[in-house]
Amino acid sequence: MMREMLIMKKSNPLSRNLATVLLIGSIGMTASAQKVPTDPPIVNQISPEKKSEGHQKNYNSSRESIDEKGEQSGPDTTVMQPRKETGADEHLLTVVQVETSDREAFETSSDGKAGTGSFLITRDGDLSHPLDVYYHLSGSAVNGEDYLRLNGAVTIARGQESVQVTVQALEDEEAEGMEEVVLTLADIVCIAIFPPPPSCYQIGKKNTAKLKVFDVERRENLAPKSVLITPKKHHMFQLPSALSISGEAMDPDGWISAFQFSTNSEILYEEAVEYMVTPESGQRQHFHYQWQEPRAGIYEITLAVTDNEGVTTFSRPTKIVIMDHQDLPELTVFSKDMLASETADSVNAKTNTAMFRVRRTGSTDAALEVSYQVSGSAANGIDYKELSGALTIEPGQRWGSVVVNPLRDDIQEERETVILSLLPSAKTYSIGESETARVLIMEQSPGPDTNKFMQDGSIHMRLPWVAGENFLLEVSENLRDWDVLDHGVTSDNALDIIESPTQRKKEKYFRIRKALKAVEED
Repeated sequence: MMREMLIMKKSNPLSRNLATVLLIGSIGMTASAQKVPTDPPIVNQISPEKKSEGHQKNYNSSRESIDEKGEQSGPDTTVMQPRKETGADEHLLTVVQVETSDREAFETSSDGKAGTGSFLITRDGDLSHPLDVYYHLSGSAVNGEDYLRLNGAVTIARGQESVQVTVQALEDEEAEGMEEVVLTLADIVCIAIFPPPPSCYQIGKKNTAKLKVFDVERRENLAPKSVLITPKKHHMFQLPSALSISGEAMDPDGWISAFQFSTNSEILYEEAVEYMVTPESGQRQHFHYQWQEPRAGIYEITLAVTDNEGVTTFSRPTKIVIMDHQDLPELTVFSKDMLASETADSVNAKTNTAMFRVRRTGSTDAALEVSYQVSGSAANGIDYKELSGALTIEPGQRWGSVVVNPLRDDIQEERETVILSLLPSAKTYSIGESETARVLIMEQSPGPDTNKFMQDGSIHMRLPWVAGENFLLEVSENLRDWDVLDHGVTSDNALDIIESPTQRKKEKYFRIRKALKAVEED
């Protein structure tokens, strides 16, 4: 009874709320169902930014103690002393941070053994007790598969400011390239007492670090990679006063020390890059340049980057067109007859050719020379009569045609594609949104409901329709906005649609509408 009375005498408002628990960190602070004290939570009175030399003198251990008779007793419940009115914080909550001390680990190193990388976890505050620190692991490398399993906890020993977390790479037979390990410090639950228990800590600004795991130890420098962002490929410009060029690059084992933009193999701009703090390995870096008063012409723009060890790589060239006239005709291409067959259809007496149609806008007073290229799984000059790559739209005509005439052979082949792409011209015409079209070559005409995936990844769809009727074939991506894909008079009991692999990346909807009259080719 005497001991209980003594406890009650030493109690204070804080001890009456012993069960109040706070979650410290990014989760915020929440309290239990017991009565919340009217004073601010004691955690807010503990400043992690002010140190006190008297931290240990004012701290009473919450572990077992010795009573006046020399016997060991249970936990001392009088540890929660009232805050002294000294005008300044006297206790510091330990701050924990993490950084990467060894950025790279290798499944096979130069000595034939698996290599290691490491993180360094540090604390700033009371060092007189050991401190358990908890963390989460993420990244493309898998804990326990790509490196020796780590349990998510580590102890900083008494008197020590830091501890190392070692990532031991595990050798396997898979070629995985570079993988990443990310360590993130975890928040913990602390009891709201003052001074704070030695097991409590809060996380500083450096709460995450990462390292890389490679298949084999690098004996040679890894080359950087670069790509142009703007301008876009095949873009056309009306003689701008300035053209913005941008690109990005990354070096898997270093950083970019210099970059260069060039046009048609001539240097446009180059610069050596200096850093106050060097970027981390694998970090994306961005580069920009304003090309002032470019001249009309066709250009291939390239970004070259050099890493910190002197290795230079070039991006894929981006072809653009800068035009010097604003009244150039615009060209578009369509597949007018999508199917060609080596065997003529005797029932409907139809020809066995396919046809592309090229349309121009603007004046039709003069002839217009158009350049194009053909590609696809069918070979030019082998599977169909050779196409020259040039087309003339005659004076007074809005349209020009390119006919695909298949060559018959004794080889049984799958459906093959012929793709026609318009080539840019800086001075005679521009190219509209429809710059590419495709047709099919088949052994014989297909049935009305024959759908098939082809070798190049394209898909051929046949939609049933009534022969001899005017039609509009339309496409939409949202079932609200519809664009005309094809039109005319059906010569068969179906309409054909050919979608390339790139076109199939977006979900599309097709519909056929009956036209009141044939659409005129103006």
